Amino acid sequence: MFLSWRCISIKNPLGLCKYVQDYVFDGAYGTKKDVMDGGYKITYSKDSITELYFENEGEMMRTFADPYVKEVVGPDGLNFSDGSKALPFLVTEQEIQVPNPAEGGIKIFHFLKRNDSITQEEFQKLWNESHGEALERCSAAKEQLRKMINNVQISLGEADYFGSKETVKYDGVFTMWFETTKAFRAYERELAAIAEQKDEFIDQSRSFFLYTDSCTILDLTK
Repeated sequence: MFLSWRCISIKNPLGLCKYVQDYVFDGAYGTKKDVMDGGYKITYSKDSITELYFENEGEMMRTFADPYVKEVVGPDGLNFSDGSKALPFLVTEQEIQVPNPAEGGIKIFHFLKRNDSITQEEFQKLWNESHGEALERCSAAKEQLRKMINNVQISLGEADYFGSKETVKYDGVFTMWFETTKAFRAYERELAAIAEQKDEFIDQSRSFFLYTDSCTILDLTK
């Protein structure tokens, strides 16, 4: 079914300048303790992550308001996507410097929820410190992290367009490319251990990650 949306998007991209489809092949939610206590606090059965890129907010709004999107693209999405269970984010990307940058690697999305007892600003400060500490403590992760993006969420209004009932705001949404899943898991466990020592600033029960295979459908930025 994604093939039809691909053809529709390429035929008339409007203000869309890049379209990437990330197919989820594995992931993990919450903690082992959640299972022992009766079950995970959150579960998102996501088959894929769709990334739509626009030059600016104006181009995005113009595209979503266009009759072609309303009459062709949107209705076609109902053939393969349950919009009510979508988890839409409007973000700006900020690349984070890594020790050994390189092309390739497994693309991983890491969704982090802060402990409600701290502010977003406190979470960001603690995460910055803890991320660096986790890489220093885990040599494999430091060596194998190839690229990292901080997806800064700036709105929840886009949920209205997709008809989504999911309006959870994640305080940290990171795209990471690792050479192996083993290296990422070592990093993820180290980060969780550090967070626990720092007043459990990450709510592990409401955090999760997804492993994906990425496919670029359209790229007009080159």
